[in-house]
Formats: sequence, C-alpha cells, structure tokens
Amino acid sequence: MRVQKKPAFFEGKFKIEKIADLRPEEELNLIYSFLMMLLLERDRG
Repeated sequence: MRVQKKPAFFEGKFKIEKIADLRPEEELNLIYSFLMMLLLERDRG
C-alpha cells in the first residue's frame, strides 16, 4: 500500500493506494498504521 498527500488549501487530503494483494488482516493493520501516522503528521503541522 502507498500513501500520497494531495494538495489542499486548508486541510490535508491523502490518498491510499493498494499496490499488491494482501490478506485482510494485513490490510487492516496497514490502514490502522497509516491512520495513526497521518494523525501524528496533522498534529505536528
């Protein structure tokens, strides 16, 4: 999976792309990890 930040004026917009087939457990873990990373990045500024 890949996370890409999209240009935005007031708030960050992100796109998550699925590159390879994953097991549902792996996909869920990655989505949770990306969510945590993006929340920390947003908090940092």
